[in-house]
Amino acid sequence: MGVVLGGLIILSFYVAPKFYPPVVFWQVLTGTADASVTDIIVTYRGTRTLVALLTGACVATSGLILQFVTRNILASPGIMAMNAGGALFVSVAFALGMIYTTAMISAFAIVGAIVTGIVVYIVSYQLQKYHGDMVLILVGAMFATTFFGVVQLMMILDETMMTVTLYWLFGSFNNRPLALVLYNLAAVVFIVPLLVYTRHHIGILSLSNSMATSLGANTAQLRGIAFLGAGVLSGIGIAIAGPVAFIGLLVPHLTRILTKSDDFNRLLVPNICVGMICALSADIVSRLILHPAEVSIGIVLSFVGGIFLLYILYRHHIQKPRKPVGVS
Repeated sequence: MGVVLGGLIILSFYVAPKFYPPVVFWQVLTGTADASVTDIIVTYRGTRTLVALLTGACVATSGLILQFVTRNILASPGIMAMNAGGALFVSVAFALGMIYTTAMISAFAIVGAIVTGIVVYIVSYQLQKYHGDMVLILVGAMFATTFFGVVQLMMILDETMMTVTLYWLFGSFNNRPLALVLYNLAAVVFIVPLLVYTRHHIGILSLSNSMATSLGANTAQLRGIAFLGAGVLSGIGIAIAGPVAFIGLLVPHLTRILTKSDDFNRLLVPNICVGMICALSADIVSRLILHPAEVSIGIVLSFVGGIFLLYILYRHHIQKPRKPVGVS
């Protein structure tokens, strides 16, 4: 994985509307390149690559945590409307003039993701005994559709807001302020101790509530801490890249297939690497499809993620077929 990731990072610096020859990159490394070229390669492409890496790692980790916490293979920031909630909170904050610094974008996105994820989980948990595991998707889709509808209405009513938020809502790693990326890197550092704690205890949450309680675990506390970590990570991804879809759903399943494991401790680090690889790959593809023009990263991931979602549903159905009605 390290070799693949390293190759994609190099390719991310190379693939753009203008392809520079290798000698130019050598001049940048040795400090002999033109200042404008150095600025394009180091600042512009470097920041974009960093955004892709950070988004892929954070959203993929958030999805992995959510799948263990909810004990649902389809849980992810997108499915649980965390993306939509973060987008709604940021859009409302923009409309009300409450965002004065780039750090506030991150704050509103994180709060929106956490609040929405908790609400969706509580509602779906209450309905699960009547409608089964698939109710999580239905409740998440309901909230996501409603929230994005509100955001679209707000953009129609305010043309200035449309200009500011439309491109961000489609999801992109392009033209992100370096200050915003640095603020969110600081948030990642803050969340690391929480991830370490979660890593050693989250396996208990994959057990039934009665079994976890018999082992002396405070499941409510563990689930709350895990949700907080997942919400912060999801909010970071939303803040810097917009509501990017399907990484949180797709990556944990790819990691399980590659590692042939379902143990959280063994999945966490490979999952982060696969998340970075998927985000960078999708970004590079988005630059090449209509080169020299670019396609939104959200569009690329929607096509791939939609197909993969069907595969997950089919695979899960084959492994655990439903019993016919009336059969005990």
